[in-house]
Amino acid sequence: MTKLVHSQTANSPTLRSIIMGLLLVILFCAVIPYNDFYIEGTFLAGNHFPIGAMFLFIFILFIINPLLNLLSNINNKFDHAWVLNEVELVTIWCMMIVSISVPTVGLARWLYPILIGFRYFATPENDWQALFGHYFPEWLAPTDSYAIRYFYEQLPDGAPVPYWVWFKPISFWMGVIGGLWLLMITLSTIFRQQWIEREKYTFPLAELPSELAKQQSIGSRSSHLLRQKMMWVSISIPVVIHICNGINFYFPNFPAFPLKLNLNSYLNEKPWSVVRPMWLFLFPSVIGFTYLVRLDVSLSIWFFFLFYRLQLVTASTLGIPMEQSMGYVSKAYASHMEIGGYVVAVTYFLWTGRRYLFEILWSFFSRTRSDPNQPIAEPWVLPCLAIGVLLPSLLLYSAGASLLLSMGVIILMGIASIILTYIVVAGGVIHINSSFRAFDFYHTALGSSKISPNSLAVLSIPSAIFRTKRGLLMPHVSNAFKMATASNIKSQQLLTTMILSITLAVILTNFFFLKLVYQHGALNLQYWTFMTAPIVPFRWLETQFQTPTETNWVNLGFVITGAIGTGWLYWMRSQFVWWPFHPIGFIASPGEFALNNIWFSIFVGWVLKKILLGSGGLKTFQKAKPFFIGLVLGDCFIGGVWAIVGLVVGEGYTMLPG
Repeated sequence: MTKLVHSQTANSPTLRSIIMGLLLVILFCAVIPYNDFYIEGTFLAGNHFPIGAMFLFIFILFIINPLLNLLSNINNKFDHAWVLNEVELVTIWCMMIVSISVPTVGLARWLYPILIGFRYFATPENDWQALFGHYFPEWLAPTDSYAIRYFYEQLPDGAPVPYWVWFKPISFWMGVIGGLWLLMITLSTIFRQQWIEREKYTFPLAELPSELAKQQSIGSRSSHLLRQKMMWVSISIPVVIHICNGINFYFPNFPAFPLKLNLNSYLNEKPWSVVRPMWLFLFPSVIGFTYLVRLDVSLSIWFFFLFYRLQLVTASTLGIPMEQSMGYVSKAYASHMEIGGYVVAVTYFLWTGRRYLFEILWSFFSRTRSDPNQPIAEPWVLPCLAIGVLLPSLLLYSAGASLLLSMGVIILMGIASIILTYIVVAGGVIHINSSFRAFDFYHTALGSSKISPNSLAVLSIPSAIFRTKRGLLMPHVSNAFKMATASNIKSQQLLTTMILSITLAVILTNFFFLKLVYQHGALNLQYWTFMTAPIVPFRWLETQFQTPTETNWVNLGFVITGAIGTGWLYWMRSQFVWWPFHPIGFIASPGEFALNNIWFSIFVGWVLKKILLGSGGLKTFQKAKPFFIGLVLGDCFIGGVWAIVGLVVGEGYTMLPG
């Protein structure tokens, strides 16, 4: 059992590691919007293991630290204390991962285009302004015609960026989002002991940087891991592949390695056409992480993905219509089953962790602490939890939404955060998303006819902003807490440094992102982010105002079905040791595009691990582990190299899903 270390014996983040972390935050905020939305290269923070952070971590480990070590050996002015140690490396890593997604998928990619999009794309034909535009308070989103127009159409030469127009709406929404982030941090604190100590989840995305950081401690400069020839061989595999494929991107006559197969041409006839789009992608990093995951978890993820496709084929064969999920790509039945599964899974977590939850409740009234190393002291957990729910709810209420309904949306966002974090820390899935918006359940249960126009309009915005959760904060925070435990770091102090890095990232994002968009014009930037994402939620809203709906009993039935299915899977696991399927696969958004990108790589990783375990047992598994770690390192390294090339030449080679 992993023991949590008392704070008086733990290590503190150093000043230089905090400064280095903040400098890297500045770099991310300046570079990432340009890379992601103008060059359109590989998203440096497009998933739960950001390659931008790993590339810089590799640079520190293999360039900076060896140079400092060399200087300490040849010059008396330098000593070994200059070499970044384990605690400092973990601090830098944690500061990077919680902030790197802020200028892209974790905040900016959805917040700014959605706030301004409904007014820019409002026309006399769609009549958005008359339908629902007047339900948005003036301070909820920019109203200045100059700022709206040139956000999309590029500022005239020499014209200043209209930052002032964004001050009120960004202040409001950062209050909402800040409350949600506090909720996620508090939930990470609550589940920390249960997931690390009791459930003993593997935290695959934290294992690699944690292990690399440990190799840098004084006295272990020649690490066992870094001396593994097998690892260096596997690093070379994705490096060679993507060197060739990257050159082919810029010079098409150069030979390339095929890493994807489009199956759509084989699926033209009914009923098989309903499973399109269908791709087979090979991502070495995904294969590497899958090797670190339990076999039943990886099996369940790819199995239930194919099971979902089989359901679509069966429905098409029987002539059963499959409703789209609130204007997005997944089907309504799958997203509503997912909602039911999420609720049951969270209920299971609360039940299994009930003893610790009672301890938290008791500590609130007694003002005592049972674990001095908790990131948030136990007596403050409940107040932080309450603030995390009430602050965004009250702000949405001030904008015109129902207070009760706002609280319901925020609570369901919290539930979604728990489950997606669970999928990441237990399943090692680097690219995951939920197939529903938090507002969807209440729309299904009540119907738009029973929801006030103010609530319908206002609550559609936070649901759209947090519809895509690939940059969700909670998985990063939970992985950081795991690394703090493994490296004996004071978690409260580490949390403070992470909050500092997030705050700086938010401030800088308001400058760099808006500067990029106004200078180039959103019409000239990534199409999906600026042309599709801002339209979809408001087209849905348009439909609701024009054709109000009643309670959807069919979809509520799917919610119940998902709840029963998840509960049954948990029961089967508890009753039968031989049962091969894990509930994580059932609720891992099998209808979402994210899993469509990575399911085949997960399948390959599962096959390889099963073969190695079956042939040589645990000993063979451990011997082969450096090989699969190398696949991850190689992918991240060459991904960072091509990102730099893209920044130089102005056009980016994309090698990972974004």
